Amino acid sequence: MALDPQQVFANHILQKVVASLQGNAAVATQLTNLEWNAKKFLGQVAGETLDAKTYGERTKADLGAIAAALGSSAGSDVVSSLASVVERFGLSASTAVTSVGSAGSTHAGNSSTVSVDVSAILAAKAETTGEDLDWQNSVVDLLKLLGKDSSMGARKHYMAALGLDAHSAGSEAGNTALHGALLNALAANGGNLPANLA
Repeated sequence: MALDPQQVFANHILQKVVASLQGNAAVATQLTNLEWNAKKFLGQVAGETLDAKTYGERTKADLGAIAAALGSSAGSDVVSSLASVVERFGLSASTAVTSVGSAGSTHAGNSSTVSVDVSAILAAKAETTGEDLDWQNSVVDLLKLLGKDSSMGARKHYMAALGLDAHSAGSEAGNTALHGALLNALAANGGNLPANLA
């Protein structure tokens, strides 16, 4: 029996992306999430399953966080996998996944959708605050800019809602992962946070 495209993609995540980044401490949490969610989607975890839409959203967030953690050195597998998530899972992502990481921008999109320049939206918002917020690099400042609670408890909640490991909240890796996932969520929702984060 032939695998459907979503299963092919989940297998690609396990066999190529996870395998190629194993041992990279900067993305260890995201790799664990990628692997676990792919296995759940493929039915390899007893008693736990993910539907295609949820799997796609979680995978997009994790890949965005990996791209953020790796910065300009992000491999082509990460970038192409981000684009594949949009294409194969039909996410509402108008997704320009913009400004994922301080070292540069990674764009993934679909030519049939309208891209949202999250950086421009946030930069314009930052100009009106009167505060000196380093939202491009700091998840706390990004949350402040968005008018959200930036406390540790709130960050744990946001991480769980985005399919990230909430136990890593407050750590450098956790903050980086959440920062990238928030930018991805904004890009996927036309510059607004999705309902589970609003």
